Amino acid sequence: IDPRIDTWPVDFTDLEAQLASGNTFTQEYITSLEDALKGFHPIEYLLFGVDGNKTAGQFTAREVEYITALANDLAALTASLDESWDPATNGNYSHAFTSAGDGSAEYPTERSAYEELVNAMAGICDEVANGKMGEVLLAQDPLLEESPFAKNSIIDFTNNIRGVENVYLGKYLTDGTGLEDFTREHDLQLDNAIKQRIAAAVAALGTITVPFGEAISQQPVQVQQAIDAIDALSGTLNDELLPLVQLHVD
Repeated sequence: IDPRIDTWPVDFTDLEAQLASGNTFTQEYITSLEDALKGFHPIEYLLFGVDGNKTAGQFTAREVEYITALANDLAALTASLDESWDPATNGNYSHAFTSAGDGSAEYPTERSAYEELVNAMAGICDEVANGKMGEVLLAQDPLLEESPFAKNSIIDFTNNIRGVENVYLGKYLTDGTGLEDFTREHDLQLDNAIKQRIAAAVAALGTITVPFGEAISQQPVQVQQAIDAIDALSGTLNDELLPLVQLHVD
């Protein structure tokens, strides 16, 4: 589902060709499109325009048709994702995960589930630091930015790190058991280090005061410092938390 809803950058040429075509934007047709022509980012482009200042009166009838079809496709895909986690659904992923080491085909051991959590946390940190931010900074090309039209990228990056924090704490809407509880049991110093790294990454992102596409040229030092802080968090997860899991979980 991920590449079908979250592929960027937007393929402007092919998107405009779709608008200029006589194709009917049925559900089946939208499903058949390349990933860069559907999902969040084409919707964002159509909503906000290249400069982020599009008004409702500027929408063409064809754009309304396309964005409606894209939104319906996005709703169907996210509903499918939600259903795949629903405990009431046969073969649901939440059961596969929580039964790790107890008959789960996906996770034959408890350790494999723990590793999945830690690897995913480190993975999104690496993607944010070195993909979503680092590649754009290096190229000095705002067109490579993930959410350039809504100028929402820094909020998106921060929420990615908040997601890591939520998984680590086991806390979202309610406060459950998370990796924090495991780490505190075995290494209090590491627990403190991870929390400090998370806070430092969020704080560093907060020092970027202009939209990310502008920050790569106007505030490159702050951008690099945020990249470094997120990389440091990723390193702590990979180099310290993962070995701790592998040492204590079977």
